Amino acid sequence: MAIKFDSIVLIVSDLERSIEFYRDKLGMPVKYKSKGFVALDAGTVPLQLEALKEAKETLGAEAVLAGQVAGHRLAFTVRVVELDATYRELKDKGVSFIKAPTDMPWGHRNADFVDPDGNIWVLYEPLERQRP
Repeated sequence: MAIKFDSIVLIVSDLERSIEFYRDKLGMPVKYKSKGFVALDAGTVPLQLEALKEAKETLGAEAVLAGQVAGHRLAFTVRVVELDATYRELKDKGVSFIKAPTDMPWGHRNADFVDPDGNIWVLYEPLERQRP
């Protein structure tokens, strides 16, 4: 069996705030929007945002609340071509980074930020791209 992502759904506390963050700061255009839900163009796999209220209805309150009580958050790892330039561009748009570009011992250069709901985004570039 091969598992392939069809979409990624984030449950968010404030849908409009999250749309503004992903659309305006990360550059993901809105593909579709309905009550409590939006689909964003994030490349091959769409990113979908669902408001907490609607998620409780569609997924069941128990499932959503179990994640909240446990403090569940997601982390995304995204490969970029020019990490330092991407970092500067996102900082200029007001993205708050929790880690500036840093060489990691496993051969990547990483920079991390969080979205409005505390989900972690790890931007990385292989270190060999940094070398002449």
